[in-house]
Amino acid sequence: MHAAKPPAVTFNGDEYAYRATESSAHQYTPTDQADLSSYKDMISFTFSEEVKTKSDLKPFAEKFLAAYNGKGKIIKAIAGPDPRDPSLFLLATMTTSDKSSEANMFLIRVENEAGVVMNYSHHIYGKDQSKAVMDWFNANGHKMESTLMSFKEW
Repeated sequence: MHAAKPPAVTFNGDEYAYRATESSAHQYTPTDQADLSSYKDMISFTFSEEVKTKSDLKPFAEKFLAAYNGKGKIIKAIAGPDPRDPSLFLLATMTTSDKSSEANMFLIRVENEAGVVMNYSHHIYGKDQSKAVMDWFNANGHKMESTLMSFKEW
């Protein structure tokens, strides 16, 4: 269905190297963040065969949102850039654990007759870093939305 995963992708001006595939998500971190137990930034790609056309995308995005609900705090959920023709969806979330807090931005779209979920995550380590994650969203969220929406490398 898709070409082999590339060994590296460029995202937000940085080179990200392939690190692992976990639960069908192909994971990439910046070249200087090779340790998956302490990375700061990651992008991952997951593909869905149940999405073949734009008309399949909205129900898939709604299922994705429902499945995520309860796992973390939903910061933003939008269809865009034109809500009358939702060819992509963006979901921004925050999760916390005893070790770190994480900002996630999911872009869900159709590409080559398959659903693609691209996730950008930003980790902040330390107990209860939820304020730091919200500060990160306030400072970087809009730029990351634009960066995700314009990503075409995969």
